[in-house]
Amino acid sequence: MPPNYRQHEGLPLARSERRAGWAVAGVVVLIGAGLGIWQFAGGGASPKGSCVSINVASSTGGAFVQHCGADARTWCAAEARSAGIVAREAQSACRRDGFLAGH
Repeated sequence: MPPNYRQHEGLPLARSERRAGWAVAGVVVLIGAGLGIWQFAGGGASPKGSCVSINVASSTGGAFVQHCGADARTWCAAEARSAGIVAREAQSACRRDGFLAGH
């Protein structure tokens, strides 16, 4: 413990310290409220069907694969011509997200 610890014990905060504490708390509340409203309004969410994603087994346990937009269409077309476990997962995800409507 610092040698002057007992000196500060029980002393009330100065007016400027209380004001600074309330200002910090207010900023935190405003940021939280803003993020909550943004999330509720759908900010940052991609439109349904614009991305396709799957989880696949890998040497370290698992991998999350995601492709969006034109890259997703190209990837889904390539996976539609492939065979295997990963290709079946990809084909299923591509159909679900609307990238392989004709298959």
